Amino acid sequence: MNDQQHIDLWKQFSRPIEITSWVIIVAGAILSQWYPLAPDKRQVFYGLLLASVVYQLVFYHWLVPRYSHITPVRHFPIVFLVGIFATFSYIAESRSEAEVLYVMLVAITGMRVGWRMAVMAAMLCTAASLLVAILLHASTAPDILSRLFQFGVYVLAGVLAGTLSDALQHQAARLARSNRELALLLETTRAATASLDLHVTLPRLAEEIAKRLPATFCRICLFDRHNQQLIIYGIYPMRALDTRQPGLGQSFDLKNFSIHRQVLVSGRISVLREDELANVISAPERALLFFKDMQSACLAPMIFEGKTLGLITVCDVQHWVDNPLDERKLDLLQNITSQVAVIVNNARLHQAAQRQIEGMAVLNEVAGAISSTHQPSELLELIYQQLNRVITTDSYIVALYTPGEDTIDMRILIDDGQRHPPRKIPVGMGLISLVLKDRRAVVVRHMTAEVNSLPIKRLTSGTNKPSESWVGVPMMIGNELLGVLAVASYKPYAFDDEDVALLNSIAGQAAIALDNARHHAEVEEQTRRDSLTGVYTHGYWLQRLAESVERGKKDNAPVSLIMLDIDLFKNYNETYGHVVGDEVLRLIVQAIQAHIKRTDVVGRWGGEEFAIVLADATTEQARAVALRVCETLAALPLTDRAGKPIPKPTVSQGIATFPDHAADADELVDVADRALSVAKEAGRDQVRVATNR
Repeated sequence: MNDQQHIDLWKQFSRPIEITSWVIIVAGAILSQWYPLAPDKRQVFYGLLLASVVYQLVFYHWLVPRYSHITPVRHFPIVFLVGIFATFSYIAESRSEAEVLYVMLVAITGMRVGWRMAVMAAMLCTAASLLVAILLHASTAPDILSRLFQFGVYVLAGVLAGTLSDALQHQAARLARSNRELALLLETTRAATASLDLHVTLPRLAEEIAKRLPATFCRICLFDRHNQQLIIYGIYPMRALDTRQPGLGQSFDLKNFSIHRQVLVSGRISVLREDELANVISAPERALLFFKDMQSACLAPMIFEGKTLGLITVCDVQHWVDNPLDERKLDLLQNITSQVAVIVNNARLHQAAQRQIEGMAVLNEVAGAISSTHQPSELLELIYQQLNRVITTDSYIVALYTPGEDTIDMRILIDDGQRHPPRKIPVGMGLISLVLKDRRAVVVRHMTAEVNSLPIKRLTSGTNKPSESWVGVPMMIGNELLGVLAVASYKPYAFDDEDVALLNSIAGQAAIALDNARHHAEVEEQTRRDSLTGVYTHGYWLQRLAESVERGKKDNAPVSLIMLDIDLFKNYNETYGHVVGDEVLRLIVQAIQAHIKRTDVVGRWGGEEFAIVLADATTEQARAVALRVCETLAALPLTDRAGKPIPKPTVSQGIATFPDHAADADELVDVADRALSVAKEAGRDQVRVATNR
């Protein structure tokens, strides 16, 4: 038995032995009242009982609780009992009973302490027996020879008892070890079925491995192949033996840890002893991953179907001789790693399935949300909101692209939780341009490490805080590119392949929604336009006029209105036909649009009447526009269906301005219409301005 086994044995049997000893002491005290003893020997017997009482109190209540780990303390009872038995033999003048006690003492010593100590006990018992015989004047030469024979009997009893005890203990130890191994394998299997959450399962397995292997320390790490890192999922004890050690959830880069990298690549168990640690492991690797006073360590890879999933590391402070990582332990550890690898693979498959189900549900919700509106501005905002809901990060970009333009319109830009105004960037700058060029996802996992290899210069935006991770995907309908969705993070390796796939799926849904909104806007715009001339219809034009006047009130800005009527337009239809009449209408609209801004609004008021809203334009500016329209019409080349020149059209125009001539949109129309009537009554082909109120 080793020292720890002796200590455990003492703790286990000290209480029963103490109780038995007290029973013997009390029985001896009672029997001494009737047993015939000489007065001097009775005093010695009482002294013997008193010494036994003191021994019981001192040994079992002071020495054993405090110093049972010290070898002489465990041997002290042998010496004491030999003295007790010898004293009893002297008092009772009975050598035969004492010899029986000596044999029992030597045999018990052999069973509890080992045959070596049994031989020493045999020597003590023989010496004590000889000393008593001399004191009783019973020692002779032949008696000395019998003592030698008696010593041989004692030794034989101790050796046989010790050998039998060792055999039984070794057998018990093997059975206990087998039970621990079976219990560990059973616990591994039970953990696999109890939970598929690796954050719950692996810490529990680390504790079971450390306790049942046994080992001082156990760590279970999973391998992040993409980032070449090991992530700690299980560790025991939870409070590291050295405060420098990383805890649960922490990761470390394999480029600095050669032994771990070698085990992952080779797929073979690596065992390190104390004398090898300083030569094989670098100082940083030892300081971070192994604790002080470590005597041995083992790194076992978890492999499933040829793919390394992680490492199990066990370390021990016991010397190799006391607790070796022998072939049996290594076989057990290999079986455990195989089972843990199955657990990890099953958990990951389950997590992947769950994420796929959740991803499908999210995409359905995203599709439903972004298809709830056809308004482009609302749609872009909904795209951002759904993106923010499914991918939590630092920056979001929703950008639109119009073919033929040299800019990318970043309509939504959120950075570090702050919304920034829309901005346009030139095509060819920034990672978004790379997405436009390649028409596929662009992923940058560690900007600082990859920036020099990027084919395009990166462009900071928002808070100008540089991002370390960036993902951009195109929004496409067929081969048509509509825009780009992008997310970024200040941390490297913030996005995995699942994030990229999810972003691609959202971009596909967003592209469909944008395309539908665009077609809806085109159809809606067509309903607002006159089919012949392309200008706004009467009803929608009135709506735009009211909006312009309200904006003018808010901004304290003028709004001018030109009412235009084609002079004697009926003659074109009657003389040259409706085809020529329609052409005249189109030419009039072209002349008007040639002299107004894109923000101005043209509508068809009636058959040959048009109305022009000039936002932020004074009366004089409106008059200048009206005159230029007249000049343009005068220079128009106009022919009939046979190609012969025909008279050029003229127009009469009335002008009114808010707030000079009217207080609201309805009054502005009435005033401008009266000015038009004045122009027509004055002979047509004229521009008239309303009089002030």
